[in-house]
Amino acid sequence: MCRFRKTAGIEPTGHTPLFLNIQNTFLIGSAVSSDEVSAFLRTLIPLANITPLSLCTKLAGKTPDLLSQMFAEQNPEFIRAMIKAIPGWKYNGNANIYRIHGKYDHVIKCKEASVTLNGGHLIAITHANECLKAIMEISNKGMSYNES
Repeated sequence: MCRFRKTAGIEPTGHTPLFLNIQNTFLIGSAVSSDEVSAFLRTLIPLANITPLSLCTKLAGKTPDLLSQMFAEQNPEFIRAMIKAIPGWKYNGNANIYRIHGKYDHVIKCKEASVTLNGGHLIAITHANECLKAIMEISNKGMSYNES
């Protein structure tokens, strides 16, 4: 079992902490700031405290699309916490950022993606192999990824 610490160290239980020298950060379908999140979704943030998310997740489970199914499988309190965290999103690290983003992502708008794939917001799920290939190529050879 491992515990993760804010210092980017991994401490296997009962062992000395192993600190990672993180040089690259890969964001897959993710935002570096709240400004990239859809303006419409940002207007809904104040409703997070009063929305019956447990009912919403149950209703979403009755819809066949992938995003609704994923929403239905999440803990409502986790969803509430993530919604409330959106206004504070801001990358403040010092690692190189490489962004892999879906061309049709309507949730997060990414103007400067390192790699753009033909998918939507759930690019890490729908195009997992392509994401992994891009990460491996960028890590091993620099920016040489070309979508096939």
